[in-house]
Amino acid sequence: MPHNNNNKQTLFEKLYDIDNVVTVSVTMVPEEWTALLVAQPKGEFGFREFRPKKNKPDEMEKVGRYDWQKAMFFTILGTKFLTSPLTFTDVGIIKKSFAGSISNV
Repeated sequence: MPHNNNNKQTLFEKLYDIDNVVTVSVTMVPEEWTALLVAQPKGEFGFREFRPKKNKPDEMEKVGRYDWQKAMFFTILGTKFLTSPLTFTDVGIIKKSFAGSISNV
């Protein structure tokens, strides 16, 4: 049965319900974790540059503040909703913000 917007909203509300404690587990090889941990922001606040895509010089790609790192597994588990682990493999992980992401601990 296809999900409509009401079904998606209901699932969203169940996942983030105050009584549903969500655990997120990320598994990365040590080198990828270290690279994520020590990553420093590129450019100034709000800075975005465009550069040619690898192997496609006629196309451009947006370059963000941080580089993406690879996670082997990303698992979500809830106590009342999503009680069976939902695992994704080979996912990208990136630092999201500016001030909250400049740390290496």
